[in-house]
Amino acid sequence: QMCIRDRPGTDRKVDHQGTVAGTPDPRTCETLARITRGPPRVSNRGSGNVWRCGRNATAGFALEQLVVRFSVALITADDAGDLFASSDAYVAALYPAESNHLVPAQELSTAPNLLLGAFTQESLSRPIGCVGLLVVGQEPGTAEIKRLFVESASRGVGVAQALMDQLEAEAAERGIRELRLETGIYQEESLGLYRGRGYVTIPPFGHYTEDPMSVFMAKQLR
Repeated sequence: QMCIRDRPGTDRKVDHQGTVAGTPDPRTCETLARITRGPPRVSNRGSGNVWRCGRNATAGFALEQLVVRFSVALITADDAGDLFASSDAYVAALYPAESNHLVPAQELSTAPNLLLGAFTQESLSRPIGCVGLLVVGQEPGTAEIKRLFVESASRGVGVAQALMDQLEAEAAERGIRELRLETGIYQEESLGLYRGRGYVTIPPFGHYTEDPMSVFMAKQLR
């Protein structure tokens, strides 16, 4: 599990620590970005690590290590306001209105639904990413993932993975056996993230119908 910090309006506090080395331990609230000084020569993003190699005038290649810490917490609709506004604008620029199936923050933050946010030590009161779990209106034993979004300045260091780790853990604790989602064909990073976590393409589910702009996916939870 990732960390759920205790925040105003919540009554839960789960705190697990882990180590950061290579690929981050899925139980940790820390992820690692390794960055070097000087002009970048090689850049490879993945698994929460960013590697950039730059030539050092005196010692060939040097690596400087920067630790980025973040935690995952329950958030309110007000907490998510800026992120939802950015997310709305992002998908509105990509797809026609009829292909955007947006659930408001107020609905996702109302039990039994769930709204999670990611925070850094530098931004303890403002989430840098969010994700929701929609339980109401779903088939028994299933839930839908909604509104996964990370602000542009915080991408590439594992925030989305941390949010998904906690969301899946919360869903499993509630007895949910299958998570489903709808995303867009132009969101390649999201599609890659979901596929990497074991989500597979399925036909439209629930109220959805066939849409050339949509991709429907699901994952069985163990």
